[in-house]
Amino acid sequence: MDALATSSPAIPPPATLVLVPQPDAQNPAAVYLAALAPTGRRTMGQALQVVVEVLGGGDVRTFPWASLRYEHAQAVRRVLIERYAPATANKVLSALRGVAREAWRLGLIDAQTHARIRDVPGVRGSRLPAGREVPIRELAKLFRACAEAGASGVRDAAAMALLYGAGLRRSEAVALEPGAARAAEHGLCHRRARWLAYRRDLRAAVAKRGPCRAALPCS
Repeated sequence: MDALATSSPAIPPPATLVLVPQPDAQNPAAVYLAALAPTGRRTMGQALQVVVEVLGGGDVRTFPWASLRYEHAQAVRRVLIERYAPATANKVLSALRGVAREAWRLGLIDAQTHARIRDVPGVRGSRLPAGREVPIRELAKLFRACAEAGASGVRDAAAMALLYGAGLRRSEAVALEPGAARAAEHGLCHRRARWLAYRRDLRAAVAKRGPCRAALPCS
């Protein structure tokens, strides 16, 4: 009896610890993307993948977003400034802030951490529009070639007049309808006027600053 009373029950060995992926309901990136429209989901998913690659690589859904801190967001911003245009950099930062907001709502980070990440500033700057300004001499050659091409040349000349005179993109030019001719009197040339104003301001800034060694796209 004494032996039975003093004997202790056998303790089973501890179970093996198995790490399982975090369910989507508690994944701030998944929650953030699920709230977006399908097109925005794809775009912001690519933006978050940029964040993951900058911070060490991996997958968006398995990345430890709960460990995200202010210094990580600043590091991402610094890399974005070096690699991407301002608009693209700000899109990636917006996605990062969105995930941080969902992490705070899910209780994965505290309010102070969320506020610090949200306080990371955007990227300022601008880029020259794509393409180049066609010189008048080159444009005249194109119109002379159209004049020699017969009926199809008339069509091509009209297309060039729209593209050059109004500053339209190709997709905008082919989408024009006959009724859009009246709109040309009121604002079809707005895009070209804006582009020319941009070049004029850039030339004035260069003239004020003086010559520099770097080549400028306004020469």
